[in-house]
Amino acid sequence: MNKQQYGFWESPLSAEKVASASLRYGQTALLDGVAYWSECRPQEAGRTVVVSHNGSVQKDLFPAPYDARSRVHEYGGGAFCLGGGFCWFVNAKDQAVFRVPLQGGDPVKIYHQADLRFADLHWDGARARVLAVAERHTTESIENLLVAIDVTQGQLTTLAEGADFYAYPRVSPDGRHLSWLQWQQPNMPWDNTELRLAELDSRGLPLASRVLDDGASVFQAEWTPSGELLWTADHDNWWNLYNRQGQLSQEQAECGLPLWNFNMSTWAANDEDVLGLFSSGGMWRLAKVGVQHAEYIPLPFTWLEQLRVEGSEALLLAGAADTPCQVIRIQLDSGEWQTLATASQLPVAADYLSTPESLCFDSTEGEQAYALYYPPNNPDVNAAEGSPPLMVRCHGGPSAATSTALELKHQFWTSRGFAVLDVNYRGSTGYGRQYRRSLYGHWGIKDVADAVAGAETLVKQGRVDPQRLFISGSSAGGFTVLAALTFHDCFSAGASYYGIGDLQAILDDTHKFEARYGDQLIGPYQTHKDEYSKRSPLFSVEKLNCPVIFFQGLDDKIVPPNQAQKMVDALAEKGITYEHHEFSGESHGFRKQETLVATLEAELAFYQRLMA
Repeated sequence: MNKQQYGFWESPLSAEKVASASLRYGQTALLDGVAYWSECRPQEAGRTVVVSHNGSVQKDLFPAPYDARSRVHEYGGGAFCLGGGFCWFVNAKDQAVFRVPLQGGDPVKIYHQADLRFADLHWDGARARVLAVAERHTTESIENLLVAIDVTQGQLTTLAEGADFYAYPRVSPDGRHLSWLQWQQPNMPWDNTELRLAELDSRGLPLASRVLDDGASVFQAEWTPSGELLWTADHDNWWNLYNRQGQLSQEQAECGLPLWNFNMSTWAANDEDVLGLFSSGGMWRLAKVGVQHAEYIPLPFTWLEQLRVEGSEALLLAGAADTPCQVIRIQLDSGEWQTLATASQLPVAADYLSTPESLCFDSTEGEQAYALYYPPNNPDVNAAEGSPPLMVRCHGGPSAATSTALELKHQFWTSRGFAVLDVNYRGSTGYGRQYRRSLYGHWGIKDVADAVAGAETLVKQGRVDPQRLFISGSSAGGFTVLAALTFHDCFSAGASYYGIGDLQAILDDTHKFEARYGDQLIGPYQTHKDEYSKRSPLFSVEKLNCPVIFFQGLDDKIVPPNQAQKMVDALAEKGITYEHHEFSGESHGFRKQETLVATLEAELAFYQRLMA
């Protein structure tokens, strides 16, 4: 067997195989024993379909070109709900609300208004209406509302307005009360939100509302089948469950997530039990909730999401380091579970997969950071002498977190002789409110320091080649990449996927949801102008002396294309090697199969040319 240089190994895991296996599951639902979920299909240019599974037959509820995707906050979520014999969904192209029979068929438009987008749909069966978060776009402003759409008359009624943002409009089972979350800028929903409750009058309009919980990040407020209102909040540093009498769970683990998308679900209830998904150290587990402790249900998965419960059954998404994302149904009485659908068949044999190792390492200010480390692995290769190149991955958010589910993009690199370090830098979710907020005031500093410290830790341990350290990230992670390359000499090159180079310009160019996020991450612009300039890679490009590759969607409303273009122009003027790849029809987060293939192949070729 010939020896092959690290980073140039021949791998059976092609970019085409990675992209074709990149189907993504989203929202889940259970109704009358039938499971439903949404799936985003790269092979159909990122179209999202609602799928049903009745125990034996799986089918799409509607044909192309219908596409169930909301654009509220640009990230969307909660694009469908079930009730009254129909699936109600938001169509991506026009943001109109459609209905389709639960047995499937041709959709019928129920409501459309050109300046409105809808998300977080919820069926109010007592009044035959769909509740939703609405976002009104005019030339002057963007306004968020809670609304109800009468599906028999096709009329829209405003239920609440005046707050900057809303989420989780939910009607009690008896139809008498409405609960919701709301928050004001500059807070993000993982900072401080209000849980409000209002009685509904005879017309279904809310009377004066009152605050049930605030002063923390309140998440997923919903009603149990018996009419009890539950929610999670991070008053004690961890997202735990509460009701109107007090705290229900006391885990040092997270039963909550940053509300980047609507209709996230980390808990659900039946008539007897409350079940929750709890994350600790990056690992997710399912538990029956108790005041003293949670009773964990054994499952062979480390990543769990979108929990729903009906009677004695639970539905959720699940994955593990060697297992693609699956839709699973659990019989709660016995603990038995079955797979209803899987995002992909493993495109290579399992022995090509690199198993991640959880790392905790020292960083700056006497604090620690976390990561998953994937060593190179390919059973067909006799590795040449030396150490592998390292790819440091920086997730977005920056409040997101790495996933312990199988990530074929990581395996694309490890099967070619790269090591991968997927960093949960300070600011990431999954380690409590204090860790999540430790990035506030220090964005572009602590996250960057953690990426550097992770790479340096592996160098000191002799696991990677100090001359071949690369860094790659998207969105906020793309900013971390550009800042690391600009303000540190650790990395040889990097890849920015729709990353931020100019922190000042993004304040004016980005969407409403994140328009004031910088107040938390850096400080209010009026009093911190120098910091915005100081931390922007664009304004310190004279310090950047290594190659960079840029990937940018031309329809991106969150990080507009001018961010990458300004960085490219600055690098060109300085004579630094760069590549700039733009993709029409792509927004924030690439969805098309051909784009996923192109970016993987271009990034690999970019690094290999530098290592040759």
